Amino acid sequence: MEKSEGDFSRLALESKQMEELRGAEAVLKGKKVDGEKALCKIRGKKGYRNALLDAKLRKGRTKREAKLMQKASEAGVPCPAVFGVREFEIDFSFIEGRLASEMRLDGNALKESARLLSLLHSINIIHGDYTPANLIIGKGGRVSVIDFGLGFFSHKLEDKAVDVFTMKQALEGGMGKKFVEEYEKFGEKGVVERMREVESRARYRERKEK
Repeated sequence: MEKSEGDFSRLALESKQMEELRGAEAVLKGKKVDGEKALCKIRGKKGYRNALLDAKLRKGRTKREAKLMQKASEAGVPCPAVFGVREFEIDFSFIEGRLASEMRLDGNALKESARLLSLLHSINIIHGDYTPANLIIGKGGRVSVIDFGLGFFSHKLEDKAVDVFTMKQALEGGMGKKFVEEYEKFGEKGVVERMREVESRARYRERKEK
């Protein structure tokens, strides 16, 4: 039986591809585009901001996120396919699978997640929140990257290093170290070295705050 838009909205929330929370940057709703299961990301108004500034920010972020996904897809990174972009909304494909944060990553998934991040970095895409919560493991262990809402374009080693550090911190135990080792095999020279500097600064701040 065909699912309704409401069913897809519920499915999106249950899969945690995006949570509809008060104060969140955007709301995700299920829909169909040309008969395909899809999601619509809507950036709502922020009452605490100047109306003109708010519209400019939401419009710019919507356009940028769509461009990031399109460029990532063109580079061979599995991610949502963009179906349409409006001022404050993006329609994109729904990716079947489980969030990596809901399961233990095996060696292949860990290696692939490192390769995909290095591929994003090779075209100067910074994800901005590269963690298991934004990776989906599909059939056959296929890894897909979702939620480019905090992403941007940058050639800077520091920005790429922060992406790697973010994932390392999000992984448990020795998996973080293994991820960095795998990234180093694929990634741009100097990123891991800079990541260690970022990590050192973070530890220093933690000690200082205690």
